[in-house]
Amino acid sequence: MRYFPIKPFVNHKNIEFTLSLFTVTRFRFHASKQKHIDTVDVLEVIPEEDSTRRWTTNKYVDTLVIPGQGTVEVCQKAARPFVLQLSSSPDSKDHNAYSITLSVEKDEVSIVTNKGTSNKTTESHHVLQPDDKNWHKYWISLFHEKGDIRYGIGEMRPFFTILNVDLSEDEAKLMKQIKHIRVQVDATGMMASDLNNLNERFRIDKAKYPLLFDPPLAIIPQDKYSLQHAIKHSAIPPSQLEKTCLHLYENIINFQLNTDDFPNFTDTIAKSIDNPNGWCYKTLQKKASTFGKKNFKTTYLRITYGERDGCAPGHTYVIEIVPPGPC
Repeated sequence: MRYFPIKPFVNHKNIEFTLSLFTVTRFRFHASKQKHIDTVDVLEVIPEEDSTRRWTTNKYVDTLVIPGQGTVEVCQKAARPFVLQLSSSPDSKDHNAYSITLSVEKDEVSIVTNKGTSNKTTESHHVLQPDDKNWHKYWISLFHEKGDIRYGIGEMRPFFTILNVDLSEDEAKLMKQIKHIRVQVDATGMMASDLNNLNERFRIDKAKYPLLFDPPLAIIPQDKYSLQHAIKHSAIPPSQLEKTCLHLYENIINFQLNTDDFPNFTDTIAKSIDNPNGWCYKTLQKKASTFGKKNFKTTYLRITYGERDGCAPGHTYVIEIVPPGPC
């Protein structure tokens, strides 16, 4: 389960407090049900009912919403090499068409255009991921106005770009004609029943827009928001949050740890972390080796806030106490 921290609420010199908001995960699942793509606000996922998309044995075809730009994501639960081709022609054998081909193999990933422009990587965490029964996401983004092609794994954000291809001005003009999407999955060793049920282990989504900017991670008051924030994508006002996120934001924006009945809460926690005899210190030491070798940078304390209300697997609100660096 993912959670979305908004921090810091309290930034003590020896401690940072973060409120982890499990409520937003619950809301997101209710809001997106059939969507299986991580998006930011500028991305619009096309509904699955789109009649242009279809599988034929191990091959899949679709079209971009806007020629020359967009993002395509391949999600797979069974690790299978695949080739994703973006072309200006619906005919895969049309030698006069302009095309961009993304090949994801076990040992290499490459982006190649039929004009000879290319880039590749053989890093193990950049190529086809292990068959661990988990969903893995691979995406490609293109934008003809900048001649920009990106490949990444995981969440669709520029931050997760692995390969970048900058096209020449002439190729960028050709990219504007690209409309057709073709995906071919390596069917070696696959049974007929596996091929008939590919959509259960392979999901392909598209978005209208290319990935150009990472989503802003800061939320600032409406009266502080300016055009500079919009241009630099450095912050957003509450009014730009999705309805469920806005509801969550309004619930926690005035959250305080130091209350009238415990005004020294943060100081008390900080002292307990610094003191080798403190409960917090001992607990962090114990938790640091929970998953193997000690790692204090990923160790934190958790405090539940409020009562269970049946709307989340546990408590709706959880406070994470994260010491900066090793104890």
